[in-house]
Amino acid sequence: MPNKFVGIYRATDICASGKTVIGKCLMQTHLLNPDTTLLVGDTVHDAEVAEALGIACILYAGGHNSLDLLSEKAVVVTRVKDLLSFI
Repeated sequence: MPNKFVGIYRATDICASGKTVIGKCLMQTHLLNPDTTLLVGDTVHDAEVAEALGIACILYAGGHNSLDLLSEKAVVVTRVKDLLSFI
């Protein structure tokens, strides 16, 4: 699966501050097309970042937020292997 990604990035603090700024920088640095860029996350905040960047988002329900909460914001998968169908 590594050949499917330009990069894998994460916030370095528990509050995930600055994700939108990091995302904007990555979009510009890698000349990413918002129509073909996907953010995979596990929090409602990740969905909010994707929305701010104008990109698609898929959330994994095995992380910090509940399936019900995540489902209000984006498509949710419950198994990591299910991400493959979106890539």
